Amino acid sequence: MLGILLAGMSDPAAASLFTCDGASDTPKPEWIGKDYNLQGYYSAVGVADKSGKPFAQRRQQSEADAKQHLVEQIEVTIRSENKQSKQVGSSGVTQSASSEVSVISNELLRGVTIREQWVDADTCMVYTLAVVSRDSVAQTRNEKHSRLHYIQMKTFLADGTDRELNRDPQVRKTALEQAKLEFNGIDFAILNEGYAREAYARKINDALTAVNKELADSQSRTAAKAFNPDGKLPASVLRKIVDRLNAAGRKVELLLDDCSDAGECRARARERGYGQLITLKVDARTETSAMGAMKGTMTISETVYDIAQDKPIKTPPAATAQVIGWDNEELNWDLAADKVMQELK
Repeated sequence: MLGILLAGMSDPAAASLFTCDGASDTPKPEWIGKDYNLQGYYSAVGVADKSGKPFAQRRQQSEADAKQHLVEQIEVTIRSENKQSKQVGSSGVTQSASSEVSVISNELLRGVTIREQWVDADTCMVYTLAVVSRDSVAQTRNEKHSRLHYIQMKTFLADGTDRELNRDPQVRKTALEQAKLEFNGIDFAILNEGYAREAYARKINDALTAVNKELADSQSRTAAKAFNPDGKLPASVLRKIVDRLNAAGRKVELLLDDCSDAGECRARARERGYGQLITLKVDARTETSAMGAMKGTMTISETVYDIAQDKPIKTPPAATAQVIGWDNEELNWDLAADKVMQELK
Protein backbone atom coordinates (compact mmCIF):
# COMPACT_ATOMS: atom_id res chain seq x y z
CA MET A 1 0.00 0.00 0.00
CA LEU A 2 2.81 2.37 0.93
CA GLY A 3 4.49 1.50 -2.35
CA ILE A 4 1.39 2.48 -4.26
CA LEU A 5 1.29 5.86 -2.52
CA LEU A 6 4.99 6.48 -3.19
CA ALA A 7 4.51 5.54 -6.79
CA GLY A 8 1.61 7.95 -7.03
CA MET A 9 3.72 10.75 -5.58
CA SER A 10 6.27 10.23 -8.32
CA ASP A 11 3.56 10.77 -10.91
CA PRO A 12 3.39 14.53 -11.82
CA ALA A 13 -0.38 14.36 -12.42
CA ALA A 14 -0.96 12.86 -8.98
CA ALA A 15 1.48 15.29 -7.33
CA SER A 16 -0.55 18.26 -8.58
CA LEU A 17 -3.33 17.20 -6.21
CA PHE A 18 -1.09 18.23 -3.31
CA THR A 19 0.16 21.54 -4.77
CA CYS A 20 -1.37 25.00 -4.11
CA ASP A 21 -2.96 26.68 -7.13
CA GLY A 22 -1.54 30.11 -7.81
CA ALA A 23 1.11 29.80 -5.10
CA SER A 24 3.50 32.75 -5.12
CA ASP A 25 7.21 32.18 -5.60
CA THR A 26 8.15 35.39 -3.74
CA PRO A 27 8.77 35.88 -0.02
CA LYS A 28 5.93 36.94 2.25
CA PRO A 29 5.30 40.67 1.62
CA GLU A 30 5.72 43.22 4.38
CA TRP A 31 2.07 44.27 4.21
CA ILE A 32 0.88 40.93 5.62
CA GLY A 33 0.57 40.41 9.36
CA LYS A 34 1.19 43.92 10.63
CA ASP A 35 0.02 47.49 10.31
CA TYR A 36 0.94 48.74 6.91
CA ASN A 37 1.06 52.40 5.95
CA LEU A 38 1.26 53.57 2.37
CA GLN A 39 1.67 57.32 2.21
CA GLY A 40 -1.24 59.11 0.55
CA TYR A 41 -3.46 56.01 0.62
CA TYR A 42 -5.86 54.09 2.78
CA SER A 43 -4.95 50.40 2.69
CA ALA A 44 -6.42 47.13 3.96
CA VAL A 45 -5.66 43.41 3.66
CA GLY A 46 -8.15 40.69 2.85
CA VAL A 47 -7.67 36.96 3.15
CA ALA A 48 -9.34 33.73 2.00
CA ASP A 49 -8.40 30.17 3.03
CA LYS A 50 -8.45 27.14 0.77
CA SER A 51 -11.72 25.64 2.08
CA GLY A 52 -12.07 23.39 -0.98
CA LYS A 53 -12.96 26.24 -3.33
CA PRO A 54 -11.33 26.85 -6.73
CA PHE A 55 -8.48 29.35 -6.78
CA ALA A 56 -10.41 31.92 -8.84
CA GLN A 57 -13.22 31.93 -6.32
CA ARG A 58 -10.80 32.25 -3.38
CA ARG A 59 -9.07 35.16 -5.08
CA GLN A 60 -12.38 36.98 -5.52
CA GLN A 61 -13.27 36.27 -1.89
CA SER A 62 -9.93 37.69 -0.74
CA GLU A 63 -10.43 40.83 -2.83
CA ALA A 64 -13.96 41.34 -1.46
CA ASP A 65 -12.64 40.91 2.09
CA ALA A 66 -9.92 43.50 1.50
CA LYS A 67 -12.40 46.00 0.09
CA GLN A 68 -14.77 45.47 3.01
CA HIS A 69 -11.99 46.08 5.54
CA LEU A 70 -10.97 49.17 3.60
CA VAL A 71 -14.48 50.62 3.69
CA GLU A 72 -14.81 49.89 7.41
CA GLN A 73 -11.49 51.57 8.13
CA ILE A 74 -12.44 54.71 6.22
CA GLU A 75 -15.89 54.93 7.78
CA VAL A 76 -14.35 54.68 11.26
CA THR A 77 -12.08 57.58 10.31
CA ILE A 78 -15.02 59.62 9.01
CA ARG A 79 -17.12 59.00 12.13
CA SER A 80 -14.18 60.13 14.25
CA GLU A 81 -13.84 63.31 12.17
CA ASN A 82 -17.57 64.00 12.47
CA LYS A 83 -17.41 63.56 16.24
CA GLN A 84 -14.55 66.05 16.47
CA SER A 85 -16.38 68.54 14.25
CA LYS A 86 -19.41 68.34 16.56
CA GLN A 87 -17.21 69.12 19.54
CA VAL A 88 -15.94 72.31 17.92
CA GLY A 89 -19.47 73.25 16.91
CA SER A 90 -19.95 75.08 20.18
CA SER A 91 -17.22 77.51 19.16
CA GLY A 92 -19.29 78.78 16.28
CA VAL A 93 -19.05 76.14 13.57
CA THR A 94 -22.52 75.64 12.11
CA GLN A 95 -23.40 72.26 10.61
CA SER A 96 -26.49 71.01 8.88
CA ALA A 97 -27.68 67.46 9.41
CA SER A 98 -26.57 66.41 5.91
CA SER A 99 -22.91 67.31 6.62
CA GLU A 100 -22.57 64.34 8.96
CA VAL A 101 -23.35 61.69 6.37
CA SER A 102 -20.36 59.49 5.59
CA VAL A 103 -19.35 57.95 2.27
CA ILE A 104 -21.35 54.84 1.49
CA SER A 105 -19.60 51.71 0.20
CA ASN A 106 -20.63 51.71 -3.45
CA GLU A 107 -19.39 55.30 -3.89
CA LEU A 108 -16.13 54.62 -2.11
CA LEU A 109 -15.35 51.42 -4.02
CA ARG A 110 -15.21 53.30 -7.32
CA GLY A 111 -11.69 54.46 -6.48
CA VAL A 112 -10.36 51.23 -4.91
CA THR A 113 -7.59 49.29 -6.67
CA ILE A 114 -6.06 45.89 -5.95
CA ARG A 115 -2.42 46.73 -5.50
CA GLU A 116 -1.01 43.27 -4.86
CA GLN A 117 -1.90 39.62 -4.16
CA TRP A 118 0.13 36.87 -2.56
CA VAL A 119 -0.66 33.15 -2.12
CA ASP A 120 1.05 31.20 0.65
CA ALA A 121 2.44 28.00 -0.87
CA ASP A 122 2.21 26.18 2.46
CA THR A 123 -1.34 27.08 3.52
CA CYS A 124 -2.88 28.16 0.20
CA MET A 125 -4.15 31.31 1.95
CA VAL A 126 -4.82 34.10 -0.57
CA TYR A 127 -3.86 37.59 0.64
CA THR A 128 -4.97 40.78 -1.12
CA LEU A 129 -3.81 44.36 -0.58
CA ALA A 130 -6.48 46.91 -1.55
CA VAL A 131 -5.78 50.65 -1.61
CA VAL A 132 -7.54 53.89 -2.38
CA SER A 133 -6.00 57.34 -2.45
CA ARG A 134 -6.94 59.76 0.32
CA ASP A 135 -7.51 62.46 -2.29
CA SER A 136 -10.03 60.19 -4.04
CA VAL A 137 -11.92 59.60 -0.79
CA ALA A 138 -11.92 63.32 -0.02
CA GLN A 139 -13.29 64.10 -3.46
CA THR A 140 -15.97 61.41 -3.13
CA ARG A 141 -17.03 62.80 0.24
CA ASN A 142 -17.08 66.34 -1.11
CA GLU A 143 -19.22 65.22 -4.03
CA LYS A 144 -21.69 63.43 -1.77
CA HIS A 145 -21.91 66.27 0.73
CA SER A 146 -22.39 68.79 -2.09
CA ARG A 147 -25.14 66.64 -3.58
CA LEU A 148 -26.94 66.40 -0.23
CA HIS A 149 -26.54 70.15 0.46
CA TYR A 150 -27.87 70.79 -3.06
CA ILE A 151 -31.02 68.71 -2.43
CA GLN A 152 -31.58 70.36 0.96
CA MET A 153 -31.04 73.83 -0.48
CA LYS A 154 -33.71 73.30 -3.15
CA THR A 155 -36.15 71.94 -0.55
CA PHE A 156 -35.69 74.90 1.80
CA LEU A 157 -35.83 77.34 -1.12
CA ALA A 158 -39.15 75.87 -2.25
CA ASP A 159 -40.54 76.11 1.29
CA GLY A 160 -39.33 79.69 1.61
CA THR A 161 -40.98 80.88 -1.60
CA ASP A 162 -44.29 79.01 -1.37
CA ARG A 163 -46.76 81.50 0.08
CA GLU A 164 -49.64 79.03 -0.12
CA LEU A 165 -47.77 76.44 1.94
CA ASN A 166 -46.29 78.91 4.43
CA ARG A 167 -48.36 82.04 4.87
CA ASP A 168 -46.31 83.13 7.86
CA PRO A 169 -43.46 85.27 6.46
CA GLN A 170 -41.27 84.49 9.46
CA VAL A 171 -41.49 80.76 8.68
CA ARG A 172 -40.54 81.46 5.06
CA LYS A 173 -37.62 83.63 6.17
CA THR A 174 -36.30 80.83 8.39
CA ALA A 175 -36.49 78.38 5.47
CA LEU A 176 -34.66 80.81 3.17
CA GLU A 177 -31.92 81.39 5.73
CA GLN A 178 -31.45 77.61 5.96
CA ALA A 179 -31.34 77.44 2.15
CA LYS A 180 -28.51 79.98 2.22
CA LEU A 181 -26.57 77.87 4.74
CA GLU A 182 -26.99 74.79 2.55
CA PHE A 183 -25.91 76.83 -0.50
CA ASN A 184 -22.63 77.71 1.22
CA GLY A 185 -21.84 74.00 1.60
CA ILE A 186 -22.16 73.19 -2.10
CA ASP A 187 -19.20 72.76 -4.45
CA PHE A 188 -21.08 73.44 -7.69
CA ALA A 189 -18.00 72.67 -9.79
CA ILE A 190 -17.73 69.11 -8.50
CA LEU A 191 -21.42 68.61 -9.32
CA ASN A 192 -20.80 69.94 -12.85
CA GLU A 193 -23.35 72.67 -12.18
CA GLY A 194 -21.07 75.66 -11.87
CA TYR A 195 -23.37 77.58 -14.19
CA ALA A 196 -26.18 77.33 -11.61
CA ARG A 197 -24.30 78.90 -8.70
CA GLU A 198 -25.05 82.53 -9.52
CA ALA A 199 -28.66 81.77 -10.42
CA TYR A 200 -29.35 80.11 -7.06
CA ALA A 201 -27.48 82.81 -5.15
CA ARG A 202 -29.59 85.48 -6.82
CA LYS A 203 -32.84 83.58 -6.26
CA ILE A 204 -32.17 83.08 -2.55
CA ASN A 205 -31.07 86.68 -2.00
CA ASP A 206 -34.05 88.08 -3.93
CA ALA A 207 -36.46 85.90 -1.93
CA LEU A 208 -34.86 87.00 1.36
CA THR A 209 -35.10 90.65 0.34
CA ALA A 210 -38.79 90.23 -0.49
CA VAL A 211 -39.68 88.41 2.73
CA ASN A 212 -37.74 90.93 4.84
CA LYS A 213 -39.70 93.75 3.20
CA GLU A 214 -42.92 91.85 3.85
CA LEU A 215 -42.01 91.48 7.51
CA ALA A 216 -41.09 95.16 7.79
CA ASP A 217 -44.35 96.21 6.13
CA SER A 218 -46.38 93.91 8.34
CA GLN A 219 -45.19 95.66 11.49
CA SER A 220 -47.33 98.66 10.57
CA ARG A 221 -50.44 96.56 9.84
CA THR A 222 -53.08 95.87 12.47
CA ALA A 223 -55.67 93.11 12.33
CA ALA A 224 -58.94 93.29 14.22
CA LYS A 225 -61.35 90.58 15.26
CA ALA A 226 -64.63 90.91 17.13
CA PHE A 227 -66.06 87.72 18.55
CA ASN A 228 -69.18 86.95 20.55
CA PRO A 229 -68.61 83.93 22.83
CA ASP A 230 -72.29 83.39 23.66
CA GLY A 231 -73.29 83.54 19.96
CA LYS A 232 -76.27 85.86 20.52
CA LEU A 233 -75.20 88.51 18.00
CA PRO A 234 -75.31 88.15 14.21
CA ALA A 235 -72.05 88.33 12.25
CA SER A 236 -73.19 91.61 10.64
CA VAL A 237 -73.10 93.37 14.02
CA LEU A 238 -69.59 92.09 14.72
CA ARG A 239 -68.40 93.33 11.33
CA LYS A 240 -69.86 96.77 11.98
CA ILE A 241 -68.03 96.93 15.29
CA VAL A 242 -64.71 96.44 13.49
CA ASP A 243 -65.77 98.96 10.81
CA ARG A 244 -66.31 101.52 13.55
CA LEU A 245 -62.63 101.18 14.52
CA ASN A 246 -61.71 102.35 11.03
CA ALA A 247 -64.27 105.14 11.20
CA ALA A 248 -62.52 106.29 14.36
CA GLY A 249 -59.18 106.44 12.51
CA ARG A 250 -57.71 103.24 13.96
CA LYS A 251 -56.84 101.83 10.47
CA VAL A 252 -57.39 98.13 11.02
CA GLU A 253 -57.91 95.20 8.69
CA LEU A 254 -60.68 92.71 9.36
CA LEU A 255 -59.41 89.28 10.31
CA LEU A 256 -61.80 87.04 8.42
CA ASP A 257 -60.68 83.70 9.77
CA ASP A 258 -62.94 81.90 12.17
CA CYS A 259 -61.17 82.15 15.52
CA SER A 260 -63.07 81.72 18.74
CA ASP A 261 -60.57 83.06 21.24
CA ALA A 262 -57.58 85.39 21.52
CA GLY A 263 -55.03 82.59 21.14
CA GLU A 264 -56.45 81.40 17.83
CA CYS A 265 -56.78 84.97 16.58
CA ARG A 266 -53.14 85.72 17.37
CA ALA A 267 -52.09 82.61 15.45
CA ARG A 268 -54.12 83.71 12.41
CA ALA A 269 -52.68 87.22 12.59
CA ARG A 270 -49.15 85.83 12.83
CA GLU A 271 -49.70 83.68 9.73
CA ARG A 272 -50.59 86.79 7.77
CA GLY A 273 -47.71 88.83 9.08
CA TYR A 274 -49.62 91.45 11.05
CA GLY A 275 -47.70 93.51 13.58
CA GLN A 276 -50.61 94.02 15.96
CA LEU A 277 -53.98 92.49 16.70
CA ILE A 278 -57.02 94.10 18.31
CA THR A 279 -59.51 91.67 19.78
CA LEU A 280 -62.97 92.87 20.75
CA LYS A 281 -64.82 90.50 23.02
CA VAL A 282 -68.51 91.34 22.69
CA ASP A 283 -71.01 90.14 25.28
CA ALA A 284 -74.77 90.64 24.81
CA ARG A 285 -77.11 90.16 27.76
CA THR A 286 -80.90 90.59 27.79
CA GLU A 287 -83.40 90.96 30.62
CA THR A 288 -87.07 91.88 31.00
CA SER A 289 -88.04 94.91 33.04
CA ALA A 290 -90.95 95.04 35.48
CA MET A 291 -92.99 96.82 32.78
CA GLY A 292 -92.43 93.99 30.33
CA ALA A 293 -89.88 95.79 28.13
CA MET A 294 -86.68 94.11 26.96
CA LYS A 295 -83.36 95.62 27.97
CA GLY A 296 -80.23 94.67 26.08
CA THR A 297 -76.78 95.29 27.53
CA MET A 298 -73.70 95.16 25.29
CA THR A 299 -70.24 95.02 26.85
CA ILE A 300 -67.09 95.20 24.74
CA SER A 301 -63.62 94.63 26.11
CA GLU A 302 -60.69 95.54 23.83
CA THR A 303 -57.17 94.11 23.98
CA VAL A 304 -54.23 95.08 21.76
CA TYR A 305 -51.53 92.47 21.17
CA ASP A 306 -47.97 92.80 19.89
CA ILE A 307 -47.78 89.82 17.54
CA ALA A 308 -43.99 89.60 17.40
CA GLN A 309 -43.73 89.43 21.20
CA ASP A 310 -47.02 87.53 21.50
CA LYS A 311 -48.23 89.53 24.47
CA PRO A 312 -50.87 92.20 25.22
CA ILE A 313 -49.63 95.78 25.17
CA LYS A 314 -52.91 97.53 25.94
CA THR A 315 -55.92 96.30 27.89
CA PRO A 316 -58.33 99.21 28.48
CA PRO A 317 -61.40 98.70 30.68
CA ALA A 318 -64.54 97.33 29.10
CA ALA A 319 -67.26 99.70 27.90
CA THR A 320 -71.00 99.09 28.19
CA ALA A 321 -74.16 100.43 26.50
CA GLN A 322 -77.85 99.57 26.75
CA VAL A 323 -80.78 99.56 24.35
CA ILE A 324 -84.52 99.09 24.99
CA GLY A 325 -87.24 97.29 23.01
CA TRP A 326 -90.47 95.36 23.52
CA ASP A 327 -88.96 92.11 22.29
CA ASN A 328 -85.64 90.69 21.12
CA GLU A 329 -86.22 91.77 17.52
CA GLU A 330 -86.63 95.35 18.52
CA LEU A 331 -83.36 95.54 20.39
CA ASN A 332 -81.08 97.72 18.28
CA TRP A 333 -77.70 96.14 18.80
CA ASP A 334 -76.15 98.35 16.10
CA LEU A 335 -77.05 101.36 18.20
CA ALA A 336 -75.56 99.69 21.25
CA ALA A 337 -72.36 99.05 19.29
CA ASP A 338 -72.19 102.72 18.26
CA LYS A 339 -72.47 103.82 21.88
CA VAL A 340 -69.84 101.37 23.11
CA MET A 341 -67.36 102.15 20.33
CA GLN A 342 -67.75 105.87 20.94
CA GLU A 343 -66.68 105.23 24.51
CA LEU A 344 -63.75 103.00 23.45
CA LYS A 345 -62.55 105.53 20.87
